[in-house]
Amino acid sequence: MSQVSTAPKAKAKPNINFLREDHEKPVRGIFKFHEVPGGVMEFVFKEFKGQKIEKYTLADGEIYTIPKGVAIHLNKNGWFPLYNFVQGDGSVQTGMAVQGFSNNSVQKVTKKERRFSFNSLEFMDIDDMPDASSKIITIESV
Repeated sequence: MSQVSTAPKAKAKPNINFLREDHEKPVRGIFKFHEVPGGVMEFVFKEFKGQKIEKYTLADGEIYTIPKGVAIHLNKNGWFPLYNFVQGDGSVQTGMAVQGFSNNSVQKVTKKERRFSFNSLEFMDIDDMPDASSKIITIESV
């Protein structure tokens, strides 16, 4: 009789070379600097071991062609948390300072505020985007 292992299976590691090639593909899009409209943001980026550190300077509202990995980074990491007190259910033990504000309140992240983002133009060209003067009057479901 063979024994069945009850140990959890390890997750398969992604092929790093495939991931690197995918993240180096160029993508075209618009950089949005929500925190400083009209501003310029500079940052350095290196995703994989062995890559050179690249410096990027992006201006709000401009169109850029950047590596897919940089675009993913801009969209995943471009926020900061906003905290607020929410009514707790009693399952979370709070410290004395938190309990002093109100009964059974817990401080949690209630909103993520965007600092910057990168909107892809891969499926839409800048000429096809609606301009600010066009307004949607009504949207109805069928």
